[in-house]
Amino acid sequence: MAKIIGASLSELHEFLKLDVETLESKKAKLFPQPKMKSERVTTDVFLASLSAVKEYREHLLNEISARKITKRNVSIHVYTEISNEDGSARPDGLIVLASGRNNPTIEWACFVETKVGSAMIEQAQMEAYIEFAKELDIPAIISISNQITAEPTIIPYSTRKKKIELYHWSWAYLKVMSTKLLQDEDGIEDEDHKYILSELRRFFEGNDDVSNMKDMGREWKTSAQAVNESAEGKIPKDALAVVCKAYAQEEMDIGLQLTDRTTSNVHLLLKRDEVREDSIYDQILGKNKTVVSTYYLEDDKNFKFTLEMDFNKKAVTYRCLVSIDSGKAQAQTTKLLKRLDPSGKSDEIQVVAVYKQNKRSKSVSLAQLFEEKDAKPSRQYSIVDKDKGDEVKYFDIFVRQEFLRDFTNPKNFILKLEQGAESFLNQVVIYT
Repeated sequence: MAKIIGASLSELHEFLKLDVETLESKKAKLFPQPKMKSERVTTDVFLASLSAVKEYREHLLNEISARKITKRNVSIHVYTEISNEDGSARPDGLIVLASGRNNPTIEWACFVETKVGSAMIEQAQMEAYIEFAKELDIPAIISISNQITAEPTIIPYSTRKKKIELYHWSWAYLKVMSTKLLQDEDGIEDEDHKYILSELRRFFEGNDDVSNMKDMGREWKTSAQAVNESAEGKIPKDALAVVCKAYAQEEMDIGLQLTDRTTSNVHLLLKRDEVREDSIYDQILGKNKTVVSTYYLEDDKNFKFTLEMDFNKKAVTYRCLVSIDSGKAQAQTTKLLKRLDPSGKSDEIQVVAVYKQNKRSKSVSLAQLFEEKDAKPSRQYSIVDKDKGDEVKYFDIFVRQEFLRDFTNPKNFILKLEQGAESFLNQVVIYT
């Protein structure tokens, strides 16, 4: 069987059993014709923008198996709606990377399958595309939808079919990454590329079928309340399934939204290299009905903070642990306060000094510590306790936020959770 990888780009139409003109007509267009369904329009605009903006495609493809190839002198070719011979498999797009000038050689290729709105990536459909890809020796498939995963290597569907690389991007992720490149001073030099990418961002913003998590769903109110009221270890399975699915998406979307709204790149840190399943949440929620999400900034997994969602008390705690290695407790506290932004000295932000043997001081507001720092004559900080030790092991800085009625409101829950996370990031985390 002839294989597509290593073949001449001029032969691509033969592999796909299309004439040259038909294949050329399938190239993705930046401004598609009107009156087309939104999924086709969205796919066309995205693939055409990917083709037009070198920095954007390199940023995205460098995260998957094409990363080594993108470092070479390659050309990209994108097509839409490619079907197999009998029409039983019809992926929404095809990305081809080729090298060479006179007679380019195909180096890498992947099918693209997209969904918009509430449509989900379907297992049976993807498995048909996997078989189609194997027939052509295409090594990868990328799915794109509003389903959010923590990494491109994590897919939002199940499949037993292997021997092919499967990736997933959410539309929210693609939107956020376009913005980050535009904000990066060294991201894009070409003004035309900047324009195209800004237009893509504008297109995403105005597309109702492309979105991040804005609603926990119709069943959130009763399910979240059921989790709250159930005895530990006895959460109804139907309520658990709804809460798990919705919160897993929001947990990952928080990282994207913080990246989009701040100057930091925020990532969810997963202990398992997969989407959290109901069974995993059952273990977590069944114990104390609390889900702890850890986020890290940039590429430093030591630069992190946590969100502790307590379904029992309808409250969330934003937390950051900070170590000051030199000096005694009094000097360590002064150094901590010099790091933090005085404008964020809210009474809501609490600080605990943790000494050796994990002995904890009483909780004191950050505002009070700043007052004690500025006191004349200077007096000892209220979290300094010589009975617990001379040196602070680390400082526990946190904010606890109660949801009250907003806990079961599908939209207000997200709004309050993300606003609280953004405030804590800007007031505390970035200074630590």
